[in-house]
Amino acid sequence: MRHVLPVFCAAIALVLLATPALAQDWPMAGGNAARTGVTYSEPSAFPATLWSTALSGPVASEPVVSTAGGVPLVLAVRSAPLTLVALQASGGSSAWTEPLSDLAPTGWEAFGEPAAPAADASRVFLQFTTYNATTDRYQDRLVALDRVAGGLAWSFAGNEYASAIDPGVRSSPLLVGTRVFFGSGDGFVRALAKNSTLLWEKDVGAPVVASISLLSTGNPLVQDLILAGDTAGSLHALDPEGLANGDQGFPDPAGTGDIVWETDLGAPVTSAPVGGRTAAFAVAGSRVVALHPAFGSVNWSVTLPTPALGPLVATNTTLVVGAADGWVRALSVSDGSAVWSQSLGTLRPWIVATPTRVFTAAAWNGTADQLVALSPATGGSTWGRALPAPVAFGTIADKVLYVAFGSPARIGALAGQPDLAVRPADVSITPIARQDVFEASVDVTVRNAGDANASHVFRVDVYDAMQGRLTPLANGTFPYLKPGDAVHVTVDAWSFAAGPHSIRVDVEAIPGERDTTNNEASIAFYAAAGPPNIVYQWALSIFLAIVLVGVAGVGAGWLMGTAGQRRERALQAMLQEREKAGP
Repeated sequence: MRHVLPVFCAAIALVLLATPALAQDWPMAGGNAARTGVTYSEPSAFPATLWSTALSGPVASEPVVSTAGGVPLVLAVRSAPLTLVALQASGGSSAWTEPLSDLAPTGWEAFGEPAAPAADASRVFLQFTTYNATTDRYQDRLVALDRVAGGLAWSFAGNEYASAIDPGVRSSPLLVGTRVFFGSGDGFVRALAKNSTLLWEKDVGAPVVASISLLSTGNPLVQDLILAGDTAGSLHALDPEGLANGDQGFPDPAGTGDIVWETDLGAPVTSAPVGGRTAAFAVAGSRVVALHPAFGSVNWSVTLPTPALGPLVATNTTLVVGAADGWVRALSVSDGSAVWSQSLGTLRPWIVATPTRVFTAAAWNGTADQLVALSPATGGSTWGRALPAPVAFGTIADKVLYVAFGSPARIGALAGQPDLAVRPADVSITPIARQDVFEASVDVTVRNAGDANASHVFRVDVYDAMQGRLTPLANGTFPYLKPGDAVHVTVDAWSFAAGPHSIRVDVEAIPGERDTTNNEASIAFYAAAGPPNIVYQWALSIFLAIVLVGVAGVGAGWLMGTAGQRRERALQAMLQEREKAGP
């Protein structure tokens, strides 16, 4: 009969279930045309630094990420001097740069702090303000650049105007289908074809300094609308096609846009309105309002204790907003009632969200910035990480959290990482016929305990170390491993001589691996000559309890066998005594 000693079991691996990503890029400010600030591309639950690239000036705009049209790019504007920067999303290396001074005509210079660019498969669009010192006039420009190599494709200039909007127009171009929409400091909202042809323009009466948005409810009775807020405190809803006001399918002859409704919000609109599923949402000073999509009437209004800070983020059920008092608040989209609130300290002016988390950054009591993730249901913190510099902006694309640091100026990418964790899953030691040899079977499990694919080839080696000699038992090469998946290396019927042994498993570390300290595991045992009267084993402390149970089981089995042998010898001795005594 063969007696088997199990040494230890497989380690439990962490398996992270990712929500399917419905949107993989962040092509314009707010992530989409509605400016909701929400993506379904879930980043890692515990993101680590994937790369970090230093810039020669502070980041002046929200980074956007374009994955269409070839190499994925991270695009942002840095200051000192104002420059549009394109980094390769895979590693952070520079793809191209374009100084804004080169995009302005002679006599004009780039002014203020531009908003985020926008990108499609072939073009990068950017709006910025220029200033002419000779005439003391300002002019806003929309430029289109080649996505792959940079370089100006075309430029469109608005009207000159006298009064500067400090610190300039911060309106990110709005891309919808084949058209580009933008507001301007000259008080106009314009629609252009992507070849620079002006389709329509509308003077709304006051500068439009914040990004404009698309309101699309999906209701056939409520048409799509362009939402534009101005510095006079009005929110305007315009027909994207220029076909309202009884045009009967034809744009106005003069190319004039059509206003469907207008609502006075009582304070300048300095952040992008949001096109929700059931309402238009906007911030004016300390006031957060929800408006009827068809008529512009106020559905509800909430006044915050201090002015709102940064953009609105609209999920299916809540509207999340930060404020100057350091609180992040979630309001019900249906009636504006408070869902939760969380005090974070000195808030940075950005918020982004996924279905499972709300991300932002804050400095607490003058300490370093904390990048935090909040529960969208309760506002409780689910994760936090201290960062060495203020986090001016954050965006999410393709399961990566991109952050722009203030000082020192840099853009960083935080992402999940693979983690090859090895544990010998089952080592059994079995005595065989030869009195000085043990036979063992070894089953080694290597699991990707991280939350990103291990897409690099890696090698697994199994050794027996005995008295200074390292004997290879098995090896294997594996090219790919998804998070939570495992590969196995098995050694059957390996013969061990009597004496101390150590089974060692080594897994080759791969680039980007989160933790390489778990790429090696070993267990020690002693093979005694003949059927052992005891087996001594040494293992890692986490396996100690299992090893002791195994040793106790073997000891009990040996004791039962020894007791049986004693009973058999006693019975034979008793029979012999009876034979001697006779009948």
